[in-house]
Amino acid sequence: MRPQRLLLTISAVISVTLWAYACGDGTTDPPPTFPEPATVTVSPGTAQLAAQGGTVQLSAEVRDQNGEVMARATVTWASSDEAVATVSASGLVTGVAVGSATITATAGSASGTATVTVVANPDRVPLAAFYDATDGPNWVNSENWLTDAPLDEWYGIAVDGEGRMSSLRLLDNRLSGRIPPELGNLAGLTDLSLSVNNLTGEIPPELGSLAGLTFLSLQENELTGEVPPELGNLTELTHLYLRSNHLTGPIPQSFLQLEQLRGFSFGGLSICIPGTSGFVAWLEGVQLDDEAVTFCNATDVEALKSLFDGTDGASWTDSGGWLGDVGVDAWYGVTSDSLGHVTELDLSRNGLAGRLPGSLGALVHMTEFRIADNADLSGRLPLALARLSLRALHYAGTGLCAPSDASFQTWLTGIPSHEGNGEECAPLTDRAILEIFYDATGGPNWTNNANWLTDAPLRNWYGVEVAGEGRVSGLGIFFNNLAGAIPPELGKLAELRELGFSGTNLTGQIPPELGGLAQLRELEIGATN
Repeated sequence: MRPQRLLLTISAVISVTLWAYACGDGTTDPPPTFPEPATVTVSPGTAQLAAQGGTVQLSAEVRDQNGEVMARATVTWASSDEAVATVSASGLVTGVAVGSATITATAGSASGTATVTVVANPDRVPLAAFYDATDGPNWVNSENWLTDAPLDEWYGIAVDGEGRMSSLRLLDNRLSGRIPPELGNLAGLTDLSLSVNNLTGEIPPELGSLAGLTFLSLQENELTGEVPPELGNLTELTHLYLRSNHLTGPIPQSFLQLEQLRGFSFGGLSICIPGTSGFVAWLEGVQLDDEAVTFCNATDVEALKSLFDGTDGASWTDSGGWLGDVGVDAWYGVTSDSLGHVTELDLSRNGLAGRLPGSLGALVHMTEFRIADNADLSGRLPLALARLSLRALHYAGTGLCAPSDASFQTWLTGIPSHEGNGEECAPLTDRAILEIFYDATGGPNWTNNANWLTDAPLRNWYGVEVAGEGRVSGLGIFFNNLAGAIPPELGKLAELRELGFSGTNLTGQIPPELGGLAQLRELEIGATN
């Protein structure tokens, strides 16, 4: 029994110690006071939901008498009419039947309320959210919106035989703000047109839930971001109009599921079509409203065409698919990603002859390049190849040589699988540099290419000036239909003083190697013609 008595004694002492606060005069302070809930605020304060299962999540903020938030306060929830709406212990309200109910949140002696309206037609809930999100009070016409009138009397709305939404058309109606995700809850919608307004933000992916939608027009707004892949779930869609927005990125792969699509408008957008054989076939059944198609792999296609032209592609052992449509995944030796960018190129033992074009440097997604055992392939590996992050480069059994530039040699040694000839190129002559420039910028298609690639003195080549010892001192080719990228080898023209390419279709970056032109005094690279 002694241990038990001792425990009781200790408990009593602890109790006294907790509640007795001795003062200097021997008196004790009163027990401390603890914060009590003073206010409860429920959010949102009003809500509308559908009968038979519609829900809305409410939250309660509790503050004490000092205005401080009581994050751990216990809150209980109650509904004034559970025949209309019920509420869970966490504040989730569920609609039961048409009517109105007050939801109360209580913490201690304080409470707050929200008014919940339960409606018969669930379409009214997302429509109310849409009206609020797009500045409904300032629409040009908002007749009957948010009233008790039947939905088919609301401006721009049509309904089916059961009174459910089938069409929402609010063209040129001064809508502004973001398209709310709740619009994706209009399950019966088969027609949605919000064109010629001031809608901003991204296209909500929830629109992909409108399984029966056949017509979608969002053109001439201020929409941004990428086209959501969820729109590919709209398999009944026959017309899609997105033009004149600020959308970017590629058309999603999921669009291949839109087999019913017949009208597609995307002009004025910074978006592209994947350059794969699947998308090429898909486009054959789509009317593009006379719009020019931008393929995501357009630069890759041009580089491959330059390779074909520069290495006698017409005489290759196998050139299946080459120079056909932009679906390069069907071209012999080409492996591409989902956008049509070249990732691997294997033309080994395929009868290539001639020189490699510098435009291969534009294949920035390529990681493996194999051209071994093409005995008639000669010349230099283009310096532009060093822009690529290759893990495999095979050119053994060719007449190719590797430039001696330190940076290029460093790049070569960093390639995990490098199989070359061990041949190092002789130093570049000015003539050889100009030949590389000609190949890289579409020389055969120049407006004037007089004497280029001939044995004539360089001073007789169109646009070329030379100094006393025959070194190139000036290169000016203006409005001459140049196309492609400036080759980095141009930076080896050590005596170049004047360089100009105004009025061309040159693309890509200015090579940093041009910074090595120590004698350069004039540089003019103007706009395209």
